[in-house]
Amino acid sequence: CSMTNYLIITKDHMSIYINVGEVNEKGRFTNTYTTYALCGFICCSRESVDSLNRLATKDGFLKNI
Repeated sequence: CSMTNYLIITKDHMSIYINVGEVNEKGRFTNTYTTYALCGFICCSRESVDSLNRLATKDGFLKNI
């Protein structure tokens, strides 16, 4: 899990993987992306949106928002 550093086991059917694509100044996809993995515990505890915002902010995706 990107937020907790826990391993996501095969039986964790609530876990999600999200790819965030990078775009250039013209808004075109640059064929690079960052993958975030969130374990089922984070998703079930309704912390997934907050966790994704923290990770994206740390990686610089939300610097202009």
